[in-house]
Amino acid sequence: MTASFLQCNSLGEQEAMLASVYEDLTLHLQKMSTPHTNTVIKRVREIIAAQYMEQLSVTSLAEAVYLTPTYLCVLFKQATGKTINEYITQERLNKAKEFLAQTNIHLYDVCYKVGYLSPSYFSRLFKKYTGQTPGEYRENIMLNARPAAEKEAEQL
Repeated sequence: MTASFLQCNSLGEQEAMLASVYEDLTLHLQKMSTPHTNTVIKRVREIIAAQYMEQLSVTSLAEAVYLTPTYLCVLFKQATGKTINEYITQERLNKAKEFLAQTNIHLYDVCYKVGYLSPSYFSRLFKKYTGQTPGEYRENIMLNARPAAEKEAEQL
């Protein structure tokens, strides 16, 4: 391949050759890595589910599955359509919603329980993804739960 590349007469020929090699390599990796990729992605999701409250990083996740951070990011994005950080954020916010709906834990404690160190950052992020602050979310959950409980009491 090196000899072929050097024999190219123009920059355009070199670009075309590199594009072809890149395409072939990409297809080869996709064919080769599918079963392995599924296992890796499943393992990363398990780690995130078990350790969402900790300070996770792409580097630590990559080390856990014996891949480079860059390669893990590419595999994860291809498999899930999300970046690893987007997935971690989604998991944390889903857990935060559970805590807000099922407990009376203070909002700042919910923030810490789901892995955020700054309550103000947590609130901004929560509002960005849900359209509500954590307090508004809890209030709406409680308001929606009351009528159901009142209806049940009336039926008895």
